[in-house]
Amino acid sequence: MKKNNFAFLFWIILVVIAVITGTAWAEDVDMTGTWKVVVGSGSDGGTPTFVLKQEGNVLTGTYKGRFGESSVNGTVEGNNFKITLKAGGSSSIYKGKVEGTQMSGEATFGGMSTMQFTGEMELGLMP
Repeated sequence: MKKNNFAFLFWIILVVIAVITGTAWAEDVDMTGTWKVVVGSGSDGGTPTFVLKQEGNVLTGTYKGRFGESSVNGTVEGNNFKITLKAGGSSSIYKGKVEGTQMSGEATFGGMSTMQFTGEMELGLMP
């Protein structure tokens, strides 16, 4: 019977460690910084800059690009993010994933056109 108690306790400890470790990894994403982004390609694409500040899972900041300048709002869930902004008379939504200093995803402009994007955080340039 003692063997079964030890095995049960061992599995409980492993589960607790896995949960704690998983939670720590999920909280490691911090998008605070200056991001250089490449959207689409050719004449339809663009190279906007986002300056972001993350507090908890909330993003705020600025956009500067082809459509002018705008404030941005967004959220972070794990390593997934969503950024919304209004510039050039229409709304844009950037949805994607962040891994370290790299981001990628899909941008939707005015609910009509969609383009893929990638981005990289400029190290040393915190807002």
